[in-house]
Amino acid sequence: DSTLYATPENNLLIYKVISTGKFYVLDTSNFSNADANMDLNTYALYLSNNSLEVTLTGVNAYGLTTYSDGVNHYYSENGSSEKDLEALGAHVEAIETEELKENLLNYGLSVERSEELSSLLTSYRKISNKRGLNARERDYFTKEILGLSFEEASETLVNEGMDSLIDKASEVNNADPEAVSELINELM
Repeated sequence: DSTLYATPENNLLIYKVISTGKFYVLDTSNFSNADANMDLNTYALYLSNNSLEVTLTGVNAYGLTTYSDGVNHYYSENGSSEKDLEALGAHVEAIETEELKENLLNYGLSVERSEELSSLLTSYRKISNKRGLNARERDYFTKEILGLSFEEASETLVNEGMDSLIDKASEVNNADPEAVSELINELM
């Protein structure tokens, strides 16, 4: 009788033989659907040929139980803690958003506006890392940051100059035009 623990590394499973209390890593990379119907003796042979005894070493920084084979190869259970890449990514994103918010506060924006813009800019960075913005997204981001559609902002920049665009953006953001100018330069 044994207990199985999933591990994400290379189709490996960690299992414990209850009767002996020993842990093993099973390499399932060469397991096929045909093997699913093997008899008990064949299965025992498969386990013997594809398993490696490991020792319980403790808990890692993610809160996952870890094991070692004694040759500097480490394995961990795929538990319900933050080994989940989406949860880890969300945590990193929250930290980046908070840092961005603190930076925006330094430009004289209100706490509320800093929160809105930091969230918006974090979303923008995520999108821009994968692809360019489409016209609708570009228009939305420009309107939220400058208070003008992308087309209106472009026309203002061409016809009235950067100072006029900064004045309009400072009104929308309720901030000093010099601070908005510095912020726009940093964002660009």
